[in-house]
Amino acid sequence: MSRDFYPLEEVLLASASRTADPTMSPAFWDSSHKPGIEVVIDMTTVGTGSISVFIEGSAPSKISAPAGWYTILASAAITTNIVTVLTVHPGVTDAANSKAGRSLPKKFRVRVVHNNANAAIYSVDVNLLDA
Repeated sequence: MSRDFYPLEEVLLASASRTADPTMSPAFWDSSHKPGIEVVIDMTTVGTGSISVFIEGSAPSKISAPAGWYTILASAAITTNIVTVLTVHPGVTDAANSKAGRSLPKKFRVRVVHNNANAAIYSVDVNLLDA
C-alpha cells in the first residue's frame, strides 16, 4: 500500500484471524499536511495470541533501507479483547505505549508484530489528525 496522498481515514487491516505478522506493502505516506495520526486497534478475539503495534518514521536518506525505520511509538503487548488507540500529535502529552507528543515525520508507517504464533482476530484503522 504505497501512496503519495493518504486519506483522512482508512482501514489498514480488516478484521481477520491472524497467526503471524501481516504482510503489508511498504507504507510511504505523506503526512506533510497533517501533523498527527491516531491508530485504532480493535482486538476482538485474542485467545492466547498477542500483538504489538508500532508507528515508525524514516529519514529521507534512509527511505529505501530496511534499517532506516525508527520507532516513534509502540503499544504494549495487546493480550486482551480491547480497543487500543495510539496517538502521535504535537498537541498531546506523552504517555507510555499510547501517546507521543510530537509531529509525524513526512514519511511514516504502521507495523503489526505478532508476539507468538497463536491466532488473534483484530483490525487496524488509521485517522490523520489536523493541528
